[in-house]
Parts: sequence; C-alpha cells; structure tokens
Amino acid sequence: MVLGVLNRHGYQGSGDNIFLQCFDADENRRLREEFETRLKLVQLIGDNQWNETTTDFDQLRTAQGLAKVAEYAQAIGPGLNHLVNGTDHAGKPIASTLVKSAHELGLKVHPYTMRVEDVPTFVDNFDDLLHYLFDEAQVDGIFTDFPDRAVSILRERH
Repeated sequence: MVLGVLNRHGYQGSGDNIFLQCFDADENRRLREEFETRLKLVQLIGDNQWNETTTDFDQLRTAQGLAKVAEYAQAIGPGLNHLVNGTDHAGKPIASTLVKSAHELGLKVHPYTMRVEDVPTFVDNFDDLLHYLFDEAQVDGIFTDFPDRAVSILRERH
C-alpha cells in the first residue's frame, strides 16, 4: 500500500528525495526483493529487549550484519545509544565505531529521534547535540521532531 501511494505521487526510484524506514530487516529485504522497490531504504536499529521483531539488532550492528544490510538498504537508523559508548573523564562522548563501519560499506547513518526535551547529559542543549552528531559523529542525517532546528544547524556548516 505504501509503495502504491508513493508511486502515485511520483516516488519510484533511488534518485527520489525519500527514504523508507523499517525496524524489521525481513520487511526491508521484502521491499527490495519481492516488491522490487528502487527507493532508498533505511534499516532502523533498535534494541533486542524490545521484543517487537525477529530482527537481531545486536547482530545488525556487527561488521557482518552491516554488510548484509548494505545488500538491501542505503542507510541505517540507529538509536543514539548505539553511537556513543559512554563518556570520558571530562564528560565528552566516546563514539562507537558504528558510523565508521557503516560508512566503510557505503551506508548513510540517520540516528533517531532527536528531541529538544530529551538531550543526553554529554551536551548542554539540542543545538550542541546536533553539532556533535553532524560535526563529530559524522552522521549523514537525523530523525527529529524539530527539523527547522536541524536545517538551521546544517546551513551554518555551509
């Protein structure tokens, strides 16, 4: 149904300005293989304890898991907790290797969902979080309820 609606509105190919996202790896593969969509896909990465899908999110974050994702998707959407492995003695975030590993496989990284009222302790505010994500963590995009703020930060960079 989603593909039909998108098709009617002109979204059909990999060059179109759209990403489809799903937590379930089997459904993402199905979109690519069975439904033969050429649209860009994002493999969302949750936590196994959610028990909401048969997808093994821990496995997806490994080099082998990311390589499998790269066979059907163009991006991953991890939670912020997958990008930061705590903080150092000065309170600065310690980056995981997930962004680097994904980029090595040609995958974009779009973490979710950044909110003004829910920033991690290693930043003072939402703008600091966005600067960290884009400038230090080197993510390619984000999911946010505040796109105007993200666009403003991105415009500052250029």
